[in-house]
Order: sequence, then C-alpha cells, then structure tokens
Amino acid sequence: MIKSEGKLLNPVFIVSTGRSGSQMLAHVLRHHPCVCAFHEPMPTLNTEAYAAWSKSHSPDKISKKIASKRSRLIEQVTENRFRYVESSHFASHLIPLLESLYTPHIIYIHRDGLEFAKSGIERGWFESGQLGGLQERLKRLLRRAYMLDVGQPGRDHRLRPPSDLKTEFEKTAWLWAEINKVIMKDLASLPSDRVMTIGLADINSDSLRRIVNFLGLEPSEELLLRMSQTASLRPNKTERVLTTDWTLQELRRFDAIAGDVSRKLGYLSLIHISEPTRPLYIS
Repeated sequence: MIKSEGKLLNPVFIVSTGRSGSQMLAHVLRHHPCVCAFHEPMPTLNTEAYAAWSKSHSPDKISKKIASKRSRLIEQVTENRFRYVESSHFASHLIPLLESLYTPHIIYIHRDGLEFAKSGIERGWFESGQLGGLQERLKRLLRRAYMLDVGQPGRDHRLRPPSDLKTEFEKTAWLWAEINKVIMKDLASLPSDRVMTIGLADINSDSLRRIVNFLGLEPSEELLLRMSQTASLRPNKTERVLTTDWTLQELRRFDAIAGDVSRKLGYLSLIHISEPTRPLYIS
C-alpha cells in the first residue's frame, strides 16, 4: 500500500535517452497494485520535447501543450489513489516544465553509450534518406515549427546533430551525449529526495526494492520476484556490446564526442595499449 498521501502521489517520470530500459522499467512497475504505469502514452510529448530542446517556442506555450495532454490523465490516476508513472525519453527534455506543472519524482535510467549507439544504428536512426518524401517532410516541419501533432510524431524523435558529424556512428554518439547532458543539467536543480539515478546494468532485485521504496510504496518478496523476472526478460532488448565490435577509430571518435559524459555516468574510459588494434576500456 502507499506509505504516505499527499506529495508522494505526485506523478513519476522515467527519463532516459531511449533504448535504455525505460520501457522495461514501466513493465516492471506495473506489477505493483498501487501503480498505473504508461510507456509513451498517446498523445506523445514529442513535439513539446523538440520545441524545448531547440528553444523554438516559449516555455509557457510548451507548458500549456504538456498540460493539455497530461493533466487530466494524471488527475484521473491519482484521484483513484494510484501512483502515475510515465516512461518517456521525450520527458528528458521537459524536466523543468514538468517540475513547474507537477512537482514530479524523476527516475533517470541510463545505459552505456556504445550499447546505445549499436541499438540506434541497428534501427537506422540517421540513415541517409530517413527524412522520407515531401509529404512527411512537410508534416515534420509543421510539428517542429508549430507544435502540431500531425502524421506520426512518435517516430520523429531524433534531434538535429551538428553539421560536422558525418557518420551514423558519430551522430548516434552525439545524440546519447546530448540527451544525457540535458538530463543531468536539469536534474541538478531538483531536490535530491525526488530524483533517483540508476544504470540499466544495475537493475536487479536490490535496485528494484530501492525503486519501489523511492516511489513511497510497500514492496513484498513475491512482488519483487515477479518484478525481477520481468526485468530479466528485458522487453525491447538489444545485446551488450563488446569493445571488439568497434574499430579503434570509432572508439576514439566516441571518446572525443561523448567521453566526458560517459565518465560522468561512471562508464569506462578508452585507453590505448601497445597493440593499436586492441582497444581496452578501464574504469
């Protein structure tokens, strides 16, 4: 049962870069009888996220759009004494606005950047020709210029990388670093008791217990077992990346583009050893 009423019933947003376990965590938390968890509920917050990142619209205008999409849903869930949980990488760009609207709790789940890059490249995020035909380009323009939810906005969630980045790998590494930088900067201004940060690789029964406690909910051993079993299935899973999957040049480029962010999150740093074709990662 819920430990405390009032502020602990404020909504919870799970933020990430995407491809980092946020959908899995929403699936896991649905096991709790006091949680109503959604993964990227419709309408998505895609257009608002891009507007916030690009600063193409005022915060007030973006906030009004967020409220029109989410406030009633959050009210319905909390009025029925459930904890509203939403996992969405779009929310990663909206933390200050969500804070002003809902005073939420935030769970920040992150993943090693090379694993993220592999997943993004497999999905063709920055492939040439990805923009589609004239009709899709027009819809994208309307979404980004006017925050109109036309077409399929949920598929249009890539940010615009710097023009000097040419390859899919470079752009995907930049995307990982950029979103994580935004999240870390915005979370720094929130009270620490409303923020929880965890790596995808650290999800286990102990960390799930901490997450349930963070939400102000009572765990049970049976519940934690079911949660752990669901987490182990990893919906939307991609395999872990080994350093041998990348060339030395790619590893150096990743380190140049995203190394600082990677180190801040506690991931491994690239060093060069005597054999130049055998890159090694160390803590």
